Amino acid sequence: MMCNSSTSMRRRNVAKSGTKDDLDSPEEKHRSVPVKGDSSDNDEVVDKNDIQQKWPPAPTTQLDHFLYNCSNAVVLLFGFEQILKISQYSFWAVSYLIASVPKRHAEPLCLILDNLYDGLNSLRYLVRIAYGLLFSLEALRTGSWAEMAWDDPKIDMIYKYPMAGSMICYFSLELVSFAGCQMPELVNVNVNWIAAMSCRFWCVCTISEIWGCYLKLKELELEVTTLRELLAEKKKNDDKEGFLQIEHDIQYWMKQVPLVKLQILRDLLFILPAVSWSLPTYHTSPLLSDFNSNGLLFLEACVHACQLMYRATLQPSLYYA
Repeated sequence: MMCNSSTSMRRRNVAKSGTKDDLDSPEEKHRSVPVKGDSSDNDEVVDKNDIQQKWPPAPTTQLDHFLYNCSNAVVLLFGFEQILKISQYSFWAVSYLIASVPKRHAEPLCLILDNLYDGLNSLRYLVRIAYGLLFSLEALRTGSWAEMAWDDPKIDMIYKYPMAGSMICYFSLELVSFAGCQMPELVNVNVNWIAAMSCRFWCVCTISEIWGCYLKLKELELEVTTLRELLAEKKKNDDKEGFLQIEHDIQYWMKQVPLVKLQILRDLLFILPAVSWSLPTYHTSPLLSDFNSNGLLFLEACVHACQLMYRATLQPSLYYA
């Protein structure tokens, strides 16, 4: 998921003038973004008709302020958990490769790697419980998981309700499952059933994000098409300054496309393990073997690593991880 609760990506919408011709023109639809290397402040309005929109919206209630501050306080836990995930499935992959070598000295190393895998899995469980509910509640209130303001209201709705809402249920059930494992005398629940139910909400979140990413791609495509029309107009009018600005904007929006596509790929790799673990018969007759589940999650971790490296190449003024 593209579930970063703290972002500063921004879009600027051109003020609507009121006439139909103005509303249909490429100039009207264009959103300007800060030019890299511009000596002016990035928060300065590029065009007098531009209205800058910061994302996510500033907290307005005491609850929003509390969730915002808590989310910022535990944001390092989120990044730490992502590193743990990549390490965990990397240990599994190396252990599997070593185990395929018919040598006795491979067994102790495999045992060490398997223990590391299990230890990281338990640690990730605890870390997710620590930050998950706060992040999900903050996203439900602000829609911050959408990562920026979008014209299509369905995108904001998807990231707020089906996604953040389902993850609130997921993390709540995970907490109950953990308590049932650690304190069965106090929390007497069917741990396997609770864990399966939590994964069903994970499925809802994953499928919802694919839908949201599809709508993002449609809007980005429309944005780039509009900008290219405007670019041709600037070139025709020999407006060099405007041409360079629009060219820069096209590059900016085009850079968002790989991020969204990588997220869709990650979600597709998530679906089968999530469905397998959500079935009540998982512990007796799982849909996927451990090898298949771990293999898909290892591939997802690799794609996630690529996504993180790609994010790091974006302009710092336009992206905050």
